Amino acid sequence: MPAKMNPFEVKTKPADRYYMDWQKLYPRPYDKNEVDPYTRLRIILMNGTEYEANWFSHQFHRHCTNNDLRRELAVLRRTEQQQQKRIACLKPIDESILETTIGYEQLAVDLTAILAQREPDAYVVQVMNLALLEDFDHLYRYADLLELERGIHAELLVLGRKPDQQRRGGEHGKAGKEQQKVLLFVRQRIQCGQRGHGGPHHQAERRHYHRRRTADDELLYEHRHLL
Repeated sequence: MPAKMNPFEVKTKPADRYYMDWQKLYPRPYDKNEVDPYTRLRIILMNGTEYEANWFSHQFHRHCTNNDLRRELAVLRRTEQQQQKRIACLKPIDESILETTIGYEQLAVDLTAILAQREPDAYVVQVMNLALLEDFDHLYRYADLLELERGIHAELLVLGRKPDQQRRGGEHGKAGKEQQKVLLFVRQRIQCGQRGHGGPHHQAERRHYHRRRTADDELLYEHRHLL
């Protein structure tokens, strides 16, 4: 069982003791062929969180006129910059941009699905469902491109090297069950989006979508063979 951490019980220490040298700042990256998919997603999520914290601190510093406060912000911002760099260094150099992009899209799908499940406002849920379909379509297209360009199946990135174990829950226990809920939710939303309301307007939209998608796929195929 992983150790649980309560941030309200963690004792603070002087700001200068949070600074890291290069040995701590550059940790050993994960192995992209063995890492758990949700470990990758947590790294992507926390990297984005730390980046936004740094960006907010930077903007706050620019608009602040109190020099004493600005000096305190500079010390804090330096610490947060190192935290962000340390998390970013967990990504291995042999992981391609396309493989990382699939991780971003998987994170977008899962987060949107989980938020939609917990959203009480029906209208906001509809908006999230639309965003979910778009993110899932992006994930599908990037997966096709990864297989076309590098011959790598995206299932190895999204489900990991042991998909059967993950589908049963395996080492993840509750996390594996939550993953199944998310996948089922995405599948239902995709099916609902494909069925539509059955009216002529929705049928025309679906025909236009499939025509556009076929044209895009043909252009991608031609581009690949011109290289």
